[in-house]
Amino acid sequence: MRAIYMSLLASGATASITTSFWFPVNLVGTDRITYVASVIGAASDRITLAAHPTNDPDYEALGIDTTGTLTLTVASTLFEQSVPEMTGIAGGNPKDFGQSYRCEVPSADATAAACTGSVGQGIARLQHCATPRSARQAETVTKEWTFSDPGTQGVETIVRTFPPSPTTPVPDWCSAISDLTGGSVPSSVLTTTAEVPVSEFTTFTFILTAGEEKLVPATTAGAPTSSTPVPTGSAPNSGRTGTSSSTAGTGAAAPMKTVAPALAALGAAVAGFL
Repeated sequence: MRAIYMSLLASGATASITTSFWFPVNLVGTDRITYVASVIGAASDRITLAAHPTNDPDYEALGIDTTGTLTLTVASTLFEQSVPEMTGIAGGNPKDFGQSYRCEVPSADATAAACTGSVGQGIARLQHCATPRSARQAETVTKEWTFSDPGTQGVETIVRTFPPSPTTPVPDWCSAISDLTGGSVPSSVLTTTAEVPVSEFTTFTFILTAGEEKLVPATTAGAPTSSTPVPTGSAPNSGRTGTSSSTAGTGAAAPMKTVAPALAALGAAVAGFL
């Protein structure tokens, strides 16, 4: 991570900086997404970024919208991302529809990351109390989208496979819920764990446009500090180092429309309702 700091600093503070960080491919289905980001804070081996995908009209095919904010904390063996609330739910508390997911690679030679997904009570009600309760079959979704990379362009076919979900009876606690926006939910249903192969993580391009002055190698351990109340996240590096170069600034950015975790074992049930 120190190599990333130094290469970023070497690019200079007068221009935008292009670098790359680890990110789960399954969140968007392709590694051709480019993010525009500002540095919120840095400490120890972590860099916290407020990021948005670049304003590419073809991102709509991948479920990327122009609302919301994505914040990541880049670290050497960790990916953690959270969305504390979701607006636009009729009659619902936006914080009840928050979610987070965390994946950590336990060692340099590990083949899988230990992942935990957490959802708010509103999403849990959708998962466990909404009808129908029929089994969800394994599903493969194929989309085509046009991409433009520096020096290349074309059409990429995105294939995403979602695992089956079994039929389960409606739990007793659902009977105390009058609708999907109210009623207590047991804490045991708010968290799911799974292992995700490290092959499902790769490097994504990030263009840093602000906050580069915060990229000073930290000498003390600790979590990144943030000047704004935004969700956090991070990405495993597993031996890869970031690369950087100077680049001209880009225009407006559009954040991800990822309401439910797309890591297959952590969010298929939620994705079926949202």
